[in-house]
Amino acid sequence: MASYFLSDIHLKPFRDPKTHALSRYLESLDSETQNVFLLGDIFDFWMGGHQIWQDRYRPIVESIRKLRSRAVNVYFFEGNHDIHVDPFWQKELGVTVLTEPQILNLHGLKVRIEHGDLFNPQDKNYILLRNFLRSVPLRVAALHAPGKLVAAIADWGSATSHKYSSKKAREDHVVEDIRRRMREYVKVCAQKSDFDLLIMGHTHIRENYSLEVNKKTIQFINLGSWFESQPKAFVLDQNSQRFEDIPL
Repeated sequence: MASYFLSDIHLKPFRDPKTHALSRYLESLDSETQNVFLLGDIFDFWMGGHQIWQDRYRPIVESIRKLRSRAVNVYFFEGNHDIHVDPFWQKELGVTVLTEPQILNLHGLKVRIEHGDLFNPQDKNYILLRNFLRSVPLRVAALHAPGKLVAAIADWGSATSHKYSSKKAREDHVVEDIRRRMREYVKVCAQKSDFDLLIMGHTHIRENYSLEVNKKTIQFINLGSWFESQPKAFVLDQNSQRFEDIPL
């Protein structure tokens, strides 16, 4: 049996070739597939349960529905581009929707799984934004405002986010600082709880390394992203672990 991990795909609505690549990949998973973990920012934006999101990303919805019909466990860790998705994903598709890190026993390992957007507690502006996005008033608005209005606000927010990140995130000194902070985050998490492997996304920087924390070896995997490097999924089973290329 195997578990598959994907994150930070940032699917555009309708004609994004990544949508069909992801759909094909999900439907190609064989009978040995036990779990599929979606670690956030799968979509350029999805907020609430409105029909407009289902229409925009229909191929992915149908692929997930097929996985669930085969009794594959699907977990959706909300990111900062997919928020309050449980009214559709959990209630209608039967996907387990999570908003906080979890430690699960998988294939003989204790695995901490999360989107990864808490890795830098010094980024106060982002923490404030995250708290606002997950606040009760915004959840109420996301669930009950007209779908077209929610989508218009979401599209503006997504465009603003991409514009900011494209200016800042790829500068060499920023990348190195993110890598340093990710390592510190792994150490802090490992000092607070017991796990063997931490898997996350969010930073768009693919990583695979081990480090020592309190005389224990901890492995860290960052899934990277689909638009800044070769699309990949991380695969974990009882005997191996690997990154697997996904053709576009």
